[in-house]
Amino acid sequence: MGRDTSYYRDDPAAPGGGVFLTLDSGVGAFAEVDYEFARTRVNDAFVVEVRAPAR
Repeated sequence: MGRDTSYYRDDPAAPGGGVFLTLDSGVGAFAEVDYEFARTRVNDAFVVEVRAPAR
């Protein structure tokens, strides 16, 4: 995954309407977390880095 990759996917079939791609720092692996789970169950801190596209 490069820095220009989206780390979420809207998906009407997923709980809450989509999924985030997350990196679990504890195990060093990527996993998908649905929007509903993130909204109702996640109490951890998330860091979101947003950069303007290169011109």
